[in-house]
Order: sequence, then structure tokens, then C-alpha cells
Amino acid sequence: MHWLRFAALTLIATLMQYDLIDTVSVAGVSPDLLIIILAFFAIYANQRDAIIASFVIGIAHDIIQMPIGPEIISFTILGVGLNYLGTLLNLKKMSFQAGIIFIFGFATIIISNILSRLQGTVVFNDTPRVIFGTPFYSAIIGPFLFLPIAWIMKIKIHHKRRRR
Repeated sequence: MHWLRFAALTLIATLMQYDLIDTVSVAGVSPDLLIIILAFFAIYANQRDAIIASFVIGIAHDIIQMPIGPEIISFTILGVGLNYLGTLLNLKKMSFQAGIIFIFGFATIIISNILSRLQGTVVFNDTPRVIFGTPFYSAIIGPFLFLPIAWIMKIKIHHKRRRR
């Protein structure tokens, strides 16, 4: 993996998530770019790279959403799980990717909320609009962002098909 490109992509996505993402919000719901990037690397990276990428993206998400800890744990667990699932199933179709992004977005919100409550700090917005809206919005735009992410990271995501 091109780690310098990964670092730049993660930094840009983190800054956009922190400051600029509200400009594309619909009804107070905005997409989660870091979930989209997590799903991309969990699907297309090898196991070692997916573990490292999931952990780093979790740190980036924790930096913009306090408290530190819950996002690192949830992103790493879900990223490694999705990478393993990708070895068993073909997750290259856009519909599967959208479903994965929705499930991951929903699961990270729930796991992070539970872990933050165990820490004694509750800072997450528990409204159903956020719990379901953010993963849904991310799932709609996520698969369309996979191609530019793959181009930036120089990862081939489409294979030539044989003619019959």
C-alpha cells in the first residue's frame, strides 16, 4: 500500500469531516467520509493493510469526535471483520458496498455509543435521524467515491471481463 497517499487521503477526509461536511448535509444529516474510507480499505486492502488502515481511521475519527477510544475500537473490529468477510464473499458490487457502508455506519454509532457510556461520557447525538440517516447518506454516496479513492491509492478495483 502507498502509505503516504493513505496518510494524505485520511488527513484530507478527516479535515473535510470535521469542517466542511455540513455544507452537503440534508435535513441535518451529513455523510461520514471516514466510514466510506474504512469500507474501501477493508474491502480492497490485504489483511495487514486493512488492520492498520482501520486503526488509523479510527484514531482520526476519535480526534474529531471526543472521547478518545470508542471509535478506534469499533473501527478496528469492524474493519478487520469486513476484511475477513471479503475473503469469503465477493463484495465488489456497488449494492453490496452500499449495504456494507450502511451496516458499518450503523454499527459504529451503536458500538461507540455503548463504549462511551461505559467510559461515563455521553456525547453522541442519539436521534434516529443521526443513527439511521448518517449511515444511509454515506451508503448512497460511498460506492461512487470508491473509484476516485482507488485512483488516488493506485488500487485496481475492476477486472477485465472475458467475452463469451
